[in-house]
Amino acid sequence: MYYEKYLKYKTKYLNLKNIKMIGGTLSELDSLDVSIKTIILMGEAHTLKTNLIEYNNIIKKQKQIIDLVLSKFGQDKTYCYSEAPKEFRDLALRTDNISSSVISQYTINKIPIKFSNITTCDRENSQCDDKYSDDILSIFDEEPHINCIIAAIGLLHVSELKQFINIKRPDIKIIIVNTVSHKQLLPLNMKEYPALIELLKIESPYELPIENFIVEVLYNKSNEKIYKCPDCQTITGELAPKNPTDTSLFSHRYLCPNKNKIPIEKL
Repeated sequence: MYYEKYLKYKTKYLNLKNIKMIGGTLSELDSLDVSIKTIILMGEAHTLKTNLIEYNNIIKKQKQIIDLVLSKFGQDKTYCYSEAPKEFRDLALRTDNISSSVISQYTINKIPIKFSNITTCDRENSQCDDKYSDDILSIFDEEPHINCIIAAIGLLHVSELKQFINIKRPDIKIIIVNTVSHKQLLPLNMKEYPALIELLKIESPYELPIENFIVEVLYNKSNEKIYKCPDCQTITGELAPKNPTDTSLFSHRYLCPNKNKIPIEKL
C-alpha cells in the first residue's frame, strides 16, 4: 500500500501520460577525470511499465550511463544513490513495474546502492532537495574510498540539488545527464519551475543510438518494393524502402520490438 502511494505521488508529481521519450550525448562522461570526486545527477522520470516503449527506452539509457561511468571509475570506486525510499527497498528490488526499480536491480548487481532516507511523508510537503543533498553526500563521508556517486533522481530535483551540493561541497564535480525529454515535461506548467527552464536551455539531450532490424522484402502489384516486419507482420508502402531512416513510414503494431528501428535488407 505504501509503495503504491509512492508511485501515485511520483506520477502526480511529474504528470506523465504515455509521452514519447528522446535522449542525447554523453561527451562529459567520456572525458571524466577519475581523480576528482564526482556526482552524476541522472535525471529521470520514473517511467511506468504500462508505457512500455518509453519504459524500455529509459532503462536502456540509464544502463548505458551506469556502464560508461563504471568503465571510467571502476566498480570499487563507484556508488549508486536511488531516490526510492529505503522503506521500499525490498519491494523495489523485486518489482519491475517502474523503470527506476529495474535500474536499482541492475545496479545492485554491480555496485553498492543507497536508498533514500527521505520518506514519502517528507516528500508530500516539500521537494526535500536540501535533505537529498545531505543524504547523497553522506556516502562520501561513510565510504571515503568512493570517488563517484550515480544519483538516480527525478529531473525536477536536479537544479536545486546541484546548488545545494555546490554550496556544501564545492570541491565535488557535478555532471547532469538528462534522460527525460522535453515532450515528457509538456504537461507541466513550466512557469512553476524556473530553475528547470534554465537547466533545459543548457542540458544536452541524451539520445539512444537508433537500432536496425532485418526486414522481409516484398513487391506490390505495381512491382514496387515494400517491406514487411518479421515480428508484427506489418507491411509498408513503397516510400519506406526509399526512405528507410524515416521510421515514421514503417507503422508497426504498438508493442512491436522493431518500432522506431531502421529497417535494413538482408545481404
